[in-house]
Amino acid sequence: MSKIGYIRVSTEHQETARQQEIMHGYQVDRIFSEKLSRANTRGKHPLR
Repeated sequence: MSKIGYIRVSTEHQETARQQEIMHGYQVDRIFSEKLSRANTRGKHPLR
């Protein structure tokens, strides 16, 4: 069974590097990430 991770930060200025390190430690097979705030979610496709 595959492990899937989800990383999200709430502003464009925040980095996902620390969360990515943690996910790799858990041997996650696929990671989805977002850099969004609630204010800028209109018209955007979630999960990259």
